[in-house]
Amino acid sequence: MSLHKNTKSIAVNTRLLLSGRLEGMGIHMLEILKRITSRNPDILFHFIFDRAWDPVYHWADHIQCHHIFPPTRHPVLIRYWFDHALTRLLKKLKPDVFWSPDNFTSLRTQIPTVLTVHDLAYLHIAGGVSASMQKHYERYMPSYVKKADHILAVSTSTKDDIIKHYHYPADKIDICYNGCREAFKPLMPNEKTAAQNKFAQGKPYIAYLGSLHPRKNVHRMVMAFDAFKKQTRADIKLVIAGRRAWMTNDLDQALKNANHKKDIILLDKYMDVQEAVQFVGGAFTLCYISLFEGFGIPILEGLNCHIPVITSQISSMPEVGGDAVVYVDPYQVNCIAGAMVKLYHDDAYRSELIQKTQTQKLKFSWDQTARITEKVLKNYI
Repeated sequence: MSLHKNTKSIAVNTRLLLSGRLEGMGIHMLEILKRITSRNPDILFHFIFDRAWDPVYHWADHIQCHHIFPPTRHPVLIRYWFDHALTRLLKKLKPDVFWSPDNFTSLRTQIPTVLTVHDLAYLHIAGGVSASMQKHYERYMPSYVKKADHILAVSTSTKDDIIKHYHYPADKIDICYNGCREAFKPLMPNEKTAAQNKFAQGKPYIAYLGSLHPRKNVHRMVMAFDAFKKQTRADIKLVIAGRRAWMTNDLDQALKNANHKKDIILLDKYMDVQEAVQFVGGAFTLCYISLFEGFGIPILEGLNCHIPVITSQISSMPEVGGDAVVYVDPYQVNCIAGAMVKLYHDDAYRSELIQKTQTQKLKFSWDQTARITEKVLKNYI
């Protein structure tokens, strides 16, 4: 379609729309953008990438894709990209509003800015990010928040954190929960069997899906599984699926020390959505015992697959799980192991949780999230 020169426009930082490798923040922005662009064909959207963009993201005529150098693979490059390359492009494009959905924004642009904050884990957990990124957060995150004209927080927990640590006005923060991709649905019995054959040598399995670094607490999950196997002698595997991010020494040591290491399968790979659905949907239970989360999308994916979920009783995770999951103290290995044992022995409890997933999952929707985001952005155009 042809848009005239006075067309309203929205610029979006889309640097985390990485073809074939979408993780939490990338999924968040993609699901929202698909819906907002579909509902607003009269608005021009500028998608701004830090590397060559995949044509799949140019899905409509009222989207213009821009690639500006450099790729943001280091905090120094992140700072340059936002405060120099991006600022220059925004000055040229003159959008009505700039939306940055990944915690960071330009400190130099004069364009009204909406910032999505996913978490402030750097304030709570050592090793949540790399050492260089930790320093970047400590130095610049307060300025990013102060710069924003409006903030979208992915949970009440994150909103409260922003208010507490940065004294940002509560009335300028909207809660904008994550949703779950539509592909995540319960599997049929034959599909569950196929998943067991594919991922767990034909056995039932406890699943973990996510990146591997200290905040995800995977090493304690391994230790808990070892204790679970000792108590139950259950013919169940632990399957860990995710890319190694950084500081995996504790995980490596836990795997080395595990008495049941032959029952632990490490899939060091990225899963596309269809494979992830099969992996989560085929599991006996999903274990996601992070030390801190701004939301915790895998919890919601487990709920949508009607799979019992074991998760942490801290930060945002109770917002997502409600009364449909098993909560544990993520620092206590025996507590985690106890949850695994209870789900294994207590079929009635397991069935009750599965029933509750069907109600809890309905509280989260990408459609609702997109409507909230759209309303905030349109306040500036």
